[in-house]
Amino acid sequence: MTPGPSGKRNPRQSVASDLGFYVEPPVGIEPTTFSLRVLVTIVRVCSLWFELPYLQGDWPSLNDRERPRTATATATVVGGNQSLGSSEAAKVGGMLLTLTGSSCSGKTTLAHALGTRLHGLVVHDHDEIGVPEDADTQWRHRTTELWIGRALEYQSRGLDLLLTGQSPLGEILASPSAPLLDGIAVCLVDVADNERRRRLSSRDGDKWSPAVVDAFVGWSTWHRGHAEDPRYRPDVIVDGGWPDMSWDRWSAWTKDDPRWETHLLDTTGRSIAQSVDDLEQWVTEQRSACRSGRLALSNGWWVTARDSPGTA
Repeated sequence: MTPGPSGKRNPRQSVASDLGFYVEPPVGIEPTTFSLRVLVTIVRVCSLWFELPYLQGDWPSLNDRERPRTATATATVVGGNQSLGSSEAAKVGGMLLTLTGSSCSGKTTLAHALGTRLHGLVVHDHDEIGVPEDADTQWRHRTTELWIGRALEYQSRGLDLLLTGQSPLGEILASPSAPLLDGIAVCLVDVADNERRRRLSSRDGDKWSPAVVDAFVGWSTWHRGHAEDPRYRPDVIVDGGWPDMSWDRWSAWTKDDPRWETHLLDTTGRSIAQSVDDLEQWVTEQRSACRSGRLALSNGWWVTARDSPGTA
């Protein structure tokens, strides 16, 4: 069984060109200082032109529907009312929270709705940086590592990253930079197979053949098995994967290992508002556990299974 297609349209490609001119600095101003001023001005103009939030410390989205909530230099501690400046927020740390699962379970819709409720939380989609025509398992692994790098940047500023995508817990833990994260939490956003088929048809019409729709459903079935047990068909994500992945971090774990935890959020028969409430409760609990040191996937989780209690 192989994962189904990402279900994403290829984004438009941005084109950049070099600035091939030189401006003589005014008398009395050092050339280096003047060049920096010119560069900052150009960046500001371009940011306004394309309506990009670069200067606010965030990446742009490809369209309004996928636009992430802009990160700012102010974060709010979960469970409290104290606002923190950037220097103080960095002391709090940050974590990576991921919403995974097959297409049409509601991941993106829920994530961006939640982003308007919680402070200190930045929302992004795994595919917003572009999906190539030949996207495969290795591409997903490499791109997940890129997003973990981005999460580490947010972590240094005391911000949490909520990332939507299709990378399961095993891929997150095996990514090269995963041990550098202060905390990791994964939620499987799921929906009944018949409802997934209905949503795919409603969203995309006849875009997908019956075989491809079956692949989406098969991918969701695998996600459920993987969420419950690390030994359920690991070959699906390991075989043909990116060579830099470290699968041995969890390959000896059993389903009873407290670190193997994927929260299940089933959106079947629930309104968007109800599911957002469910997601908000989970995110709040995970952030609180990370801040208080109670999160299983926090610093030191990658110790070998034989050295960790409760594993075989």
